[in-house]
Amino acid sequence: MDLAALKTFLLRHYMLLPDELELLADAGQEGQTIDLAVERGLIDPQLVEDAAALLADQKPLGLEPMLPGLVMLQEVGRGASGRVFRAWQIKLRRIVAVKVLP
Repeated sequence: MDLAALKTFLLRHYMLLPDELELLADAGQEGQTIDLAVERGLIDPQLVEDAAALLADQKPLGLEPMLPGLVMLQEVGRGASGRVFRAWQIKLRRIVAVKVLP
């Protein structure tokens, strides 16, 4: 996993704030900042895994569909009335469920 790309992704989508990353960099060794963020409860480990998976699949903007203010992380369900995604709400910095109708 490319740690620099992961940090950039986390910062771009406000999953980690620049101030938080700077404090973590001062507290630990290079390459341990994301581990420290998880350890200190600044970021959910599942969120880091989802971000790494999106980068590995070369989807730095998230999954389709693209909706303003959201990063689609993972499809969690599908049915006759639409699809449900686990998503990151950028403005409020939280995980949400989003149902997308056809």
